Amino acid sequence: MSKKRVTITVPEDVAERLEGQENVSAFFADAVRRADRRTRLEQIRLKAEPQADTATREVVRRRVRLQMAEADARRADRMAAAAQAASDAAHAKVEQLRDAA
Repeated sequence: MSKKRVTITVPEDVAERLEGQENVSAFFADAVRRADRRTRLEQIRLKAEPQADTATREVVRRRVRLQMAEADARRADRMAAAAQAASDAAHAKVEQLRDAA
């Protein structure tokens, strides 16, 4: 995944909260993704709900939750595959270095 450096200014209370974070970039990325997910979910819900009765709304909400969970699972699978590839490469390097020793 490509990355881009950004500079932000935050209120002092937020800065104090960030001082305890080991990886501030990851903390912000996670927070932005969560906010984006909530916004998209709300937009989907608002489009579906005005014309729907209570039972239909609940069906739509369950479907949306399922779709979001499936997307999370696909993302986790991609991350796990990348981690496994990195692990395999590291173990291969260890074996290569052991054979050379």
